[in-house]
Amino acid sequence: MLSSPDLSFSRTLPIVVFNQLGELLEQMAQRVESAALVLTEAVLVRICIPVEWQRQRFTLVVCEQFSALLVGNFEEEQGSRGAGEQGIYSALNAQLTFNLEAIASFIYELRDLFECDSYTHQNLERYRQIIRPNDATLQSQFSLLLLEYLLTQPNQEIIADPSPIGPAVYICQPVEDALKKQISQERLLNQVTTQIRKSLDLPVIMATAITQVREFLELDRLVIYKFAGSQVKARQYQSDIIPLNETALPTDIEPSVREPAEIYFSIHENNGKHSPFVSVNNQPLLGDCQKNGGYIVYEARATDAITSVLNYTEKNCFIRTSQCWEKYRQGFTLAVDDVEKTYALEECLLNFLRECQVRAKLAAPIMFEDKLWGLLIAHQCDRPHEWNDSEKNLLVAIAEQLAIAIHQAELMQTLTQEKQNLEQRVIERTMALRVLSSLRKLLAGSKVNFSLLSVMNCSRL
Repeated sequence: MLSSPDLSFSRTLPIVVFNQLGELLEQMAQRVESAALVLTEAVLVRICIPVEWQRQRFTLVVCEQFSALLVGNFEEEQGSRGAGEQGIYSALNAQLTFNLEAIASFIYELRDLFECDSYTHQNLERYRQIIRPNDATLQSQFSLLLLEYLLTQPNQEIIADPSPIGPAVYICQPVEDALKKQISQERLLNQVTTQIRKSLDLPVIMATAITQVREFLELDRLVIYKFAGSQVKARQYQSDIIPLNETALPTDIEPSVREPAEIYFSIHENNGKHSPFVSVNNQPLLGDCQKNGGYIVYEARATDAITSVLNYTEKNCFIRTSQCWEKYRQGFTLAVDDVEKTYALEECLLNFLRECQVRAKLAAPIMFEDKLWGLLIAHQCDRPHEWNDSEKNLLVAIAEQLAIAIHQAELMQTLTQEKQNLEQRVIERTMALRVLSSLRKLLAGSKVNFSLLSVMNCSRL
């Protein structure tokens, strides 16, 4: 059994102070010589968690030389909840502890949340086993950091605007801005909906939609990830910019199975102006995506400096966590503010996201006939991003509209195929009738000749 003195304190802290204490712990983790594990509540966004964990924030640092746990539960302000409103949280009941038993117990509970992910479960158990009493020097360094932080707090509180009359601020400005944003969002959604009603050209619909959404949300990159076995394929589409015999594939992707041509879009902006171009992949990665799940078929980027991930498929990391797709089938929307924190325990996946220049991502499922067709995924590439409800709702709504477009395209594809089959049967039937008619004429001519020959023979006798 682990043992250590009860080095901990509990206090109600403002959210700002709580976050700053978490940053101090992260600074300490960088000073440790051995590799330290740093986890926050962000690691939980990709799994379903109990209610008691949903109102909790934490920062956990674990290594052989220094371990600490900062955990807080939201304290709801009195009178902050109105009818039909979510509570507004301004403070947390926080606890900072260096107690080894408390830290080990917390990791044990955290580990059990990942029962469906054997790799993460084993990884957490491994870190639980390496907890040791903190190095005295490192413990002192953290105490000095904490003391320095506490001493600066009063000075920050005293600083005030010397002018009694500050700049005039319109109190309702935030509300007005939010309404304008909502109106613009609804206008964008209506544009996408109208285009879907007017057009059956799925490639154009998807390419235009992701371009408009990327610009509206000011994203670095917006992609559509298509799962293997999805029925609808893009039709041939002429482009004046890139000939149809060209292929734009990332250099580190190896095409595997040759199939009929499909069209995938890669859209970027040139000098601030929208300049779409089309890339045609005549060798979709069906061999890899059938094994690993799928690949990216549409992409919109803010600038050429952002790495293109068109046709990317991940070969190693998604096999182990294939159960995560079931959440998307149930309508789950994944919001990752910082991949460095959320995937701190997933080294393989984290390295893949780093390679693709993904720092924050938001993913909404595209459902077609109760099946998971693909994902609409937003990327911020250079910095973390806290996704708000407005962004989430828009991405979900656009994904739903894309599902309608896919349904229309699938229906049109089915009708077109049936029409072609019917026309082929008509052609075959017509040809058969012509052959039969010719045969009858031939037989009729043979009978006439036979009759004449019989008459001639009789006259001779």
